[in-house]
Amino acid sequence: MGHPDAFEDYNIFSGILHSKWVGLDVLKEVVSQKTFWRVFASTLRLNLLALVFGFPAPILFALLLNE
Repeated sequence: MGHPDAFEDYNIFSGILHSKWVGLDVLKEVVSQKTFWRVFASTLRLNLLALVFGFPAPILFALLLNE
């Protein structure tokens, strides 16, 4: 069974499985833009840095408080 998402033109009377699929053209347009991959890569880098520096910080702080 499918699920509703941003790529469907959902119609309450047609239901989830029979609503028109409309979003693939918009997705293709966004991905084909010149700056998309640069923005995507920088988003991944920022999230990776947040994980690397943000995740261990509370644990280290708790260990320092425990000592």
